[in-house]
Amino acid sequence: MKLLRSSYGLREMRRFGTITRVLVKHGFGDLMERRRSRRDKEPAEKVEQEVPVKRGFPSPGRIRLVLEELGPSFIKLGQLMSTRADIFPSDYIEEFKKLQDQVPPTPFTKIRRVLESELKRPLDRIFDEFDSEPVAAASVGQVHVAKLFSGEKVAVKVIRPGIDKKIREDIRLMYFLANKIEKTFEVGRILGVVNLVKEFERVIFRELDMLIEAGSIEKFAFNFKDVEEIYIPKVYWDYTTKSVLVMEHIDGIKMDQVEAIRALGIDPKEIALIGLRSFSRQLMQYGFFHADPHPANTLVMSDGRVSLVDFGITGYLDDEMMRQIANLFLGYAEHDYDMVMPFSMPG
Repeated sequence: MKLLRSSYGLREMRRFGTITRVLVKHGFGDLMERRRSRRDKEPAEKVEQEVPVKRGFPSPGRIRLVLEELGPSFIKLGQLMSTRADIFPSDYIEEFKKLQDQVPPTPFTKIRRVLESELKRPLDRIFDEFDSEPVAAASVGQVHVAKLFSGEKVAVKVIRPGIDKKIREDIRLMYFLANKIEKTFEVGRILGVVNLVKEFERVIFRELDMLIEAGSIEKFAFNFKDVEEIYIPKVYWDYTTKSVLVMEHIDGIKMDQVEAIRALGIDPKEIALIGLRSFSRQLMQYGFFHADPHPANTLVMSDGRVSLVDFGITGYLDDEMMRQIANLFLGYAEHDYDMVMPFSMPG
């Protein structure tokens, strides 16, 4: 999707105005001034005064506050950036991680309408019990705990109503801003901000389809069916649609809550090894991997097993890439750098 030079609609112009105000509020006014100076063809002397702005890059906290205030689409972009330690310095990564589970929930009245519309019946005929307060609120959806009439405790993930249209509008503006950042900040060009938006666009629309996520859960369940230390929750297909996913509720502790894990009599180091073995299998045996493995998506169960949840972002590897990754791990383990170099060098 490319941002065209044609006129925006009224709604998009309002959204652009909102984004501009938020940028200025958090100290990004120089970016907008730079845009105006080019548009108005101001004298070179004034442009030269703004050059120092281009040499630096906004602080992690300022960027995080901007993304947070701009809402779900930009928060999701920040979450994606929090997984890209290959691109961003550690202080940026730590700040972006704060966006992973700090999104205000959609009012329950709207969530109820989505559920009843998707499942074609009143809520009290779908679930025996339903907690109106979400246990998690992410950028594109939120999760509620419920109980089926058959007695099973379930997690109900509901896509925020209207989010797909809003994301499409925001992506157009993200491209515009990314182009301006690359032109204004040298670091923006180095990081490839436009390519980051392209990656976000590729990922986000798959994450909006609960049928795709349900299929990913089932594929993981098949791959790990003989691995006792990993538990994949069950999908309830009779209650799952494009905008609603109903799956087995997992009682567990986030993987980064070390003291709580110890309190269960479980060695956190063993949990870390389980996670490493799981990811190694995903990369080198199955070629299908969980691409959003932050702590909220990895739960430690009371019996010591690790459960993976939230399969909205997954990835595939072909046989050749799997072989190269296996050689990379083996080469480092055996200090055989002849096995490592072909992977790390072109040609």
